[in-house]
Amino acid sequence: MHLWSLSNPEATGSLLAGLQARNAAIAQAGRLSALVLKYVVVTSARVVVDRTRSLLRAIERESECRRSIAALRGLDDRMLRDMGITRGEIVGVVEGRLHRRPASLAELRGLPRPGLRAAAPASPSENLPKAA
Repeated sequence: MHLWSLSNPEATGSLLAGLQARNAAIAQAGRLSALVLKYVVVTSARVVVDRTRSLLRAIERESECRRSIAALRGLDDRMLRDMGITRGEIVGVVEGRLHRRPASLAELRGLPRPGLRAAAPASPSENLPKAA
């Protein structure tokens, strides 16, 4: 800065206006930087939360699958056959890679399976004809 520019009020005014404009631009850039930083932090936090939730759901599903597999392995072959699966298909059925086959065509159609008897009446008097 030259000494002659300080004595000239017109030059001093434009110099001050330029400095004020520069300071305002720096402040604006600082505010924008803060907003961008806040956006990045919030977005990153959301991604971390979403990924954590996804991981927890996957762990929960895996735990549920393991419990189901253990429960099915505890059944005998006859019970598994009644459900339409074999012992070798347990893991695939639980994990969804295999679908359970219906044990019979009647089950496929939603009808009662042949050979199964209806429940016995609650009392023997229900079998007697009603008196008119």
